[in-house]
Amino acid sequence: MYKIVLMAGGREGFVDGLGDKARFSRPNGLALSKQGVLFVTDLGNNAVRRVTPIGEVSTVAGGSKGGSTDGPAAVAGFMSPRDVAFDAEGNLYVADFGSNKLRRLSLDLKVSTLAGSGTKGAKDGHGRDASFSELRSITYYAGYIYAADRYSVRRISLFGQVSTWAGSTESGLLDGFAAQARFGTLSAIRADVHGNLFLIDVDNVAVRYITQLQKVGTLAGADVLPADGSNSILQQPIGIALDDQNNCWVTDVGDRAIKKISPQGVITEIYGSKTNQDISLEHPVGIAVGKDGRVYISDIAHHAIYCLIPSSC
Repeated sequence: MYKIVLMAGGREGFVDGLGDKARFSRPNGLALSKQGVLFVTDLGNNAVRRVTPIGEVSTVAGGSKGGSTDGPAAVAGFMSPRDVAFDAEGNLYVADFGSNKLRRLSLDLKVSTLAGSGTKGAKDGHGRDASFSELRSITYYAGYIYAADRYSVRRISLFGQVSTWAGSTESGLLDGFAAQARFGTLSAIRADVHGNLFLIDVDNVAVRYITQLQKVGTLAGADVLPADGSNSILQQPIGIALDDQNNCWVTDVGDRAIKKISPQGVITEIYGSKTNQDISLEHPVGIAVGKDGRVYISDIAHHAIYCLIPSSC
């Protein structure tokens, strides 16, 4: 059983502060630091925000005006940032959707462009010679950033070398190996501890996966029947996170719900239209799961960050 609490925000704006005194504008991607601090891409404010465990919100970098200027965090700009991810050293990476660039916020609070020319495309290459089509989501594993880039997954080294890991510039629904596989629009990506990638395929209403051997498969949704024979389905999945048991946690906008998918593909609604609701979610997008089992959710319609707290906490 879970109870839900408002962690921060609840009205649109751009204000730092504690709990419901803070303001966001369409908060999107989420990432937890090793210290348990939540980092949020505030899409409407073109900023990266920080939320402590008690709900204290502060602005890390960027601001409402927007742009793609590199430099100290206080003057750097972002354009509709969609997602964030940490590397092993604690550097923060930002999928800067509006500028078509992968940005890096270093430990000394300096923003730089790791890869991306700023022009839409699908060119592999180094640094600014490479291009992205729709940089929506990112994750980190073993020295590489993996990016959900429209119909493909790109792999970026921490030195800025970009290559296409799976998929192509063509949409579709086809499992297989690397470039032979086809995806619809990819909205979210996360890596497990073994480097397997799990993705939300919006167009195909599916959770897809890619092994480290670059084999692509479908875990749930699309034409895959629930493993338990139930009627549990995905309606409009958008965000994804993984817990320590390799369950996938999904934000399902169609049901305004949070769903958990086991490694066997069994789908369970944890919070939403079919469960008792203390707070009704409107448009849940980003999701992250803490080591203690707490589940963090960004709702872009409520301009809020919520926390699902398990009864064990």
